[in-house]
Amino acid sequence: MPTRPPAAIADTARALAHEACSSILRALSAPQQVHEAVHSARKSIRHLRALLQLIGDRVPDAQRADRILRRVGDSLSRLRDA
Repeated sequence: MPTRPPAAIADTARALAHEACSSILRALSAPQQVHEAVHSARKSIRHLRALLQLIGDRVPDAQRADRILRRVGDSLSRLRDA
């Protein structure tokens, strides 16, 4: 398996993070399907948190971002359960 240069890895990580954030926004902008919207948003939050775990040592404030995402995911869990 060929090794990818760090710039390519950073570009890929950035694109994945952008897609996860866009997916969260799309999901939460679809209020007519609340259950599905919450599920999709929580799934994208989990993906973004996993990405942060992989690259967190290279991202400033990654731990802070992860804590915020965890709280948002927990809030959505309570919304789902309501």
